[in-house]
Amino acid sequence: MKNFSIIFLYDRVNRYSVNSLLGAMESANNNLENIFLCKDLSQIDKKIEELSGLKVICISFATAQSESVYKWLSKKNKKETIFLAGGSHPSALPHEAIEKGFDYVFKGEGEITFTSFLRSLEKDILPNEKIFHSSIKANLNDYLSFSKKFMRFGPIEITRGCPYACRFCQTSYLFGTSLRHRNIDKILEQVSQMKKLGLNDIRFLTPDALSYGSSDGKTDLKTVEEMLKSVKRSLPENGRIFFGTFPGEIRPERITSKSLAIIKKYCDNKQLTIGAQSASDRMLKHCHRGHDSKQAMSAIEICLKEKFTPVVDFIFGLPEEEEEDVEMNIEFIEKISSMGAIIHTHYFTPLPGTPWAKEKPSKISEKMRLKLKHLENKKLAFGKWEKDCLLKPKF
Repeated sequence: MKNFSIIFLYDRVNRYSVNSLLGAMESANNNLENIFLCKDLSQIDKKIEELSGLKVICISFATAQSESVYKWLSKKNKKETIFLAGGSHPSALPHEAIEKGFDYVFKGEGEITFTSFLRSLEKDILPNEKIFHSSIKANLNDYLSFSKKFMRFGPIEITRGCPYACRFCQTSYLFGTSLRHRNIDKILEQVSQMKKLGLNDIRFLTPDALSYGSSDGKTDLKTVEEMLKSVKRSLPENGRIFFGTFPGEIRPERITSKSLAIIKKYCDNKQLTIGAQSASDRMLKHCHRGHDSKQAMSAIEICLKEKFTPVVDFIFGLPEEEEEDVEMNIEFIEKISSMGAIIHTHYFTPLPGTPWAKEKPSKISEKMRLKLKHLENKKLAFGKWEKDCLLKPKF
């Protein structure tokens, strides 16, 4: 087993996760020979046919991909192959993944368990256990966010975990409710490596950009400014920082004139992504969001005042949504879009591992459909709410 090939699914959905795993492999000194990145499942099929010897197939996938992944796996010849599953869906339903044909499943973050598994294979040891889940949370300072060897770069993960445990979101249930931050010196090390390769646009991966450095998930502006100032100082003149944009949105209550002054001073983005999710205080409380609609409106108004375009996340069709809640959403998005905000649209999808895994989405009213289409036509809304409406969870 010492000589084996590793094949990763590397697509638009999982690329940040695979970047982190490749970086973890480099950090853990795993064998980095015979590693292949395939953009889709059909390309994996071709690579399996091309290679001789043992192939370790690594598939990280979300709930929306689960049906197609399981269908593909059911047709595989298991000769000289080991199939590994990771990502949000198998993390929540590991036994399902085993039943569907995967040989091993890695729950939650994989820096520790995945690299340890590979070391076992390198020693000709095939573990007996099928589901791996480390009781120890990964220290972000110990691992890279990217792979220099494979030239796979993306946002630098600066924070992991979320204390709010929203009932629709998997983040807190995958990574915990205690925040872990990457130290500024470790961020700068990664910026330096990117800079040497001419990669001077720096973005960040975080559940809430302005929570960086805080112990309680709230705002530590001193640490945020210190980090941004240090990164800005380390970049060349043409270097740019993007902070508070996808994939690192900002909670509404974090947005103040003071916090935006810091972003404006050091960063280059003209947009900010705000997680509002609903205009109904009843639904926000039901979701366990931890903010209200007034805070969302205030955040949008402050953004516009400070010359930022707010890109506002909304989830339509939340469980037990009533007509009054829908009307509030329509009124709210009409108002903020007329002010200059852009709506990022989602339709509620029950996700395994969350408190709302078994909840049913509310139907989108015809009035809401027409409103969203109208805003899309005017380039004031974008997203995949229509596609989400077609998803039919199988768990």
